[in-house]
Amino acid sequence: MSHLGRQGRDLGQLPPCPKLAPSLVGECTHICVCLQWDLFRLPDLESYDAMLARIFKQELERIVSRYECYRAALLREKERRTHLNC
Repeated sequence: MSHLGRQGRDLGQLPPCPKLAPSLVGECTHICVCLQWDLFRLPDLESYDAMLARIFKQELERIVSRYECYRAALLREKERRTHLNC
């Protein structure tokens, strides 16, 4: 089944979801203006939104995990030094 956009374009094949490099996140306004939003159907936009939310959550989990690892090492070192000073 083919879906036609406002300009009569076949939207059966959506363009791939844009890949954003972390350095481009600050340039979101420019990227958002350049995207041709009318090429995307609402269900596709909702799907991309859910996908980006999952990616965001996974990235946050990785960041927190790295800090937890660092914090655990820091606490071990504090404990080691505390016992050395006793």
